[in-house]
Amino acid sequence: MDKKPTDANPIDKTAGERLKLRRTLMGYSQKQLGEAVGVSRLKIGQFETGKRSIPASLLYKFSDLLKVDIAFFFFHEDTASTCTRTRDILSHEALSLMRDYRALDNPEVRTAFARMMERAAQLNKSD
Repeated sequence: MDKKPTDANPIDKTAGERLKLRRTLMGYSQKQLGEAVGVSRLKIGQFETGKRSIPASLLYKFSDLLKVDIAFFFFHEDTASTCTRTRDILSHEALSLMRDYRALDNPEVRTAFARMMERAAQLNKSD
């Protein structure tokens, strides 16, 4: 069976999902990220959906700008569960929570917040 030209390559799709995840966590819009690396917002969107492959030179720029190892963008067997959960991680609530946590400058407040979330998860499990 022939592959349709509109079908995204699984590797491109995973790399794009990971790009979107990290971009959002770091608080960049597609436009801001594109301007930072010299591509259009439209191309960023195409990368994120896997419709367009991300060139190696841009992956390098993204990894530097987004402060992740370049391997972050690729699917590995040992990270399969992480990659398959990317869509769940991208929920609005989860991203908002992660951004809020990263914005906490005071280490004591961060620790208290993390303990509160751990306790909430424990209580949720016991229901």
